[in-house]
Amino acid sequence: MAASSEESPADAVDDKISGVREVKSAARTIEPFELLTSRQNRPARLRELTEALNVPRGGLYALLRTLTKHGWVHSRVGRRLPAYSTALGKALLAV
Repeated sequence: MAASSEESPADAVDDKISGVREVKSAARTIEPFELLTSRQNRPARLRELTEALNVPRGGLYALLRTLTKHGWVHSRVGRRLPAYSTALGKALLAV
């Protein structure tokens, strides 16, 4: 699942039908969270996440710090670098 600045044709059709455009900042917040959740609580390093989402490292780092501060993401310090995960992964996948 890679983040994209391009809107897919299906998204464009959905926007026209609903009359509501996607909020890009919300999508940018949800995409890393969904990726972490899909890993079933297996931590991921910042480099893995930036490559998978194709987003700038600095912006993703700031977002992950914010999500960590608010309790949505956990940061575990490994050797020298933190790894990120979410405790909600298993619960959300079970729904």
